[in-house]
Amino acid sequence: VLLIVAGAFWYEKRRSDDLAQVAKQLGFSFERGQQALPRDLVEADFYLFSQGPSLLRNLMRGDYQGRPVRVFGYAFSAAFGDEGMREIPNSDDDGVIETRMQTVVWMRNDRRLPEFDLAPTGGPIRSVGKRFGFTAVGFDERKAFHSAYTLTGRNPAEIRRYFNSAVLDYLTIHSGITVESRGREVLLYRQEQRLSGSEIPSFLDSAGVLLAHLQQPE
Repeated sequence: VLLIVAGAFWYEKRRSDDLAQVAKQLGFSFERGQQALPRDLVEADFYLFSQGPSLLRNLMRGDYQGRPVRVFGYAFSAAFGDEGMREIPNSDDDGVIETRMQTVVWMRNDRRLPEFDLAPTGGPIRSVGKRFGFTAVGFDERKAFHSAYTLTGRNPAEIRRYFNSAVLDYLTIHSGITVESRGREVLLYRQEQRLSGSEIPSFLDSAGVLLAHLQQPE
């Protein structure tokens, strides 16, 4: 047990050191370890942060391609295939509790986007429709997009304008990303995936390209 604990501690310290180095290369500040979610992220009412405690880990802050950016780790516990919750879920004899960890990128846009939730199909339950009053948004002519993603939002007609051909093509090619839009604030992450330090710059580039496409409504 002690070896397992020591190994986990060593791994997390090494990861923090790696992230600190990447933050320095990007010109970002870096706050090591666990801390409370900033108030503005809590008040934005993102779905992800309803899945567990209001805590993040290893926070990077800076500007990237003219946008304020934060990069951090977020983790929560959930029953297998189900949603998370603020409290630690209880497992019965048939249930399995798993820890879901992901690297999250927050960005702020110059212009507002519609409120929507985009997530890969086939993942854990996401009751965003029930919680936020979102409805399904479809693109009948885009079968590849439909098979890869589930898109819901508050104003389907407006969202279709922003999900132009460039956005749909980009998402079809770069599958697996989750996007939560709350006006000018956007979260981007891959569910249950923690990025290594070397993967963060390319993910920021991808996020920047996607948001640039989204800000060109048809």
